[in-house]
Amino acid sequence: MLVSVIIPTYNRVTECCNLIDSLLLSDYSNIEIIVVDNNSDDGTGVVLNENYIKIGKPVVIVTLPHNTWTAGGRNAGAKVAKGDYLLFIDDDNVVTPTMITQLVKSFTDGVGLVSPVFINVKTNKDILVGGGEFNFLTSRSTRVNFAGADSEKALYEICYADNAFMVSKEVVEKVGGHDEIYFMMYDDADFGYRIKNSGFKMFTNKNAVTHHYHVMKEAYSQKLRLLGIETPVRTFHFAKNRSIFMRKFAPWYCLLIYFLIIAHLACAYYASVSLAEKRFDIALAYLKGTWKGFFIKIRKGNYIEL
Repeated sequence: MLVSVIIPTYNRVTECCNLIDSLLLSDYSNIEIIVVDNNSDDGTGVVLNENYIKIGKPVVIVTLPHNTWTAGGRNAGAKVAKGDYLLFIDDDNVVTPTMITQLVKSFTDGVGLVSPVFINVKTNKDILVGGGEFNFLTSRSTRVNFAGADSEKALYEICYADNAFMVSKEVVEKVGGHDEIYFMMYDDADFGYRIKNSGFKMFTNKNAVTHHYHVMKEAYSQKLRLLGIETPVRTFHFAKNRSIFMRKFAPWYCLLIYFLIIAHLACAYYASVSLAEKRFDIALAYLKGTWKGFFIKIRKGNYIEL
């Protein structure tokens, strides 16, 4: 079974090479590596061509005319993928040699998506599980909890995954691609819930492991980064996409609570944290994003054209 590894990247040539190097050391050799270059200006294409393509490594570069971020990058890679399975993975990972094998082994009848677990490289011990479900009452995600888990159990059911996840070709044929209205963030949650609504099961396999580096510029506030709002652009899309996701998937009563209460509390909280960090621009971006998400036209249904 061929596995197509799809890596969207933008100005992270060093991180991207580290990921490719780890993939090439995998004990699962039947892979093609598709790097989607979102119009980088750091020489990504040249470096990858010299280091891998010229010497016959299974690496393909798809160069885009502008930055489409994760959703668009994943779709561009999926369009040219030939694999029976597609592994979407962010460029700031280094995978373990057995990760791909463990993921492929997880696909039995009815399984559409499987995610590895992530080790936080900064602490080398924190497990950041690559999957969970969404609490529509609070509009917040919850992660799989391994505390007290059966040591013999490998698979834990989830409703979506982010950062790194493998899907079957059947899933792509059934649900299409990622919804590019999100641009960044929540596109993976949207993808997961469309897979779920199409009748597939999804799991995190705790025996499949990747090391996640969480690339962050030193200038960013650690507090704001942990909240996912370290820049105005990211903040705008985070707030916008939270509202879009709720409108697409939340039960009507949860959506009513969100519009009347939760969204306003969230605006107050994120604005206050941003102002405490002396970032008026980020506070304003969150308010604008929430407002945009209330009214932007959305596409409902399980299938999104690649």
